[in-house]
Amino acid sequence: MSGRKSLPTPAPSRLKGTQTTDGHATMAGTLLSRTFQRTRSSSLAAKLSGPGVSSSRNELERYFDRLASPERKGGTEIIRERGVQRLCKDLSIAKDSFDMYVLVWKLGATQSGCIPRADWLSSVYHYKIESLVHLRRHLSEWVKEARGNDFIQFVGDLYDYVRGEDARMMQPAIAARAWALLFTEEPRIESWIKWYSTVYNRDVTRDIWRHVPLFFSTFSDLSLYSNDGMWPCAFDEYVEWCRTSTE
Repeated sequence: MSGRKSLPTPAPSRLKGTQTTDGHATMAGTLLSRTFQRTRSSSLAAKLSGPGVSSSRNELERYFDRLASPERKGGTEIIRERGVQRLCKDLSIAKDSFDMYVLVWKLGATQSGCIPRADWLSSVYHYKIESLVHLRRHLSEWVKEARGNDFIQFVGDLYDYVRGEDARMMQPAIAARAWALLFTEEPRIESWIKWYSTVYNRDVTRDIWRHVPLFFSTFSDLSLYSNDGMWPCAFDEYVEWCRTSTE
């Protein structure tokens, strides 16, 4: 939409299989994706265990192996739901909490309930994390960043993770639960959730999702909002609903 405010560029999506006309990944694309993940993981592992690198880095590699689920697709290359639950417990944070969303954001995870080995090793190497204690300290700082200047970027980047692996777009009920967790410091989020869930009640597009934090940070007073085509039409309808409800 022309004239729309510039938003942070979302993180690039993970490599996927080549798509055929009927939407299914070809065998070649799938093999390419798996080969890419194994190669990337091996390369990062070599960096983490190379000369001059603390041996405690290997502790987090072994920890990943304990969390990974070999019985499911992806094998030991992915931490899945049960492993994520254990990770949250070991870090003393609640699953499906603001802190957990910050963690998966910093790890670059984009599939709901999944943390690929390549993302894990990349983050460990990038942030120089040497132990779970060190990871917990980093997480405390990341939470401060996410609640501060990085909030708009943080929320925008979570769309794929919150949406779910098999969904094409995010369902209103799923979005409502996430908004309630992410916008705990925004009292107006309750009216937004109520309107979206009961009045608008449509799938949440990436565009709408990414505009929500920008909308609330831009307009402290909805009387300042102008229906000038710079925002998705959902926000025009929401503001009109709010104005009508208060009359």
